[in-house]
Amino acid sequence: MCLARPVKVLRCDGEWVEVDDGHGRHRAWAALLGDRGASPGDYLLVHGELAINRLPEQEALKILELIERLGGD
Repeated sequence: MCLARPVKVLRCDGEWVEVDDGHGRHRAWAALLGDRGASPGDYLLVHGELAINRLPEQEALKILELIERLGGD
């Protein structure tokens, strides 16, 4: 099963962002965020290469902790 998960933005490049998912760096398409945009240090909810939404840092960290406790990658 695939799971959308929080990732941290490292760098912005137009409609794309470079993110760290805890297992390495990847690119995610962030154009759907529109005027909400993304900046380095932000957390995004990403599924595959698609950035779905921005998340407050505390919420993102809680989700990542829960995934880790459940044994997720």
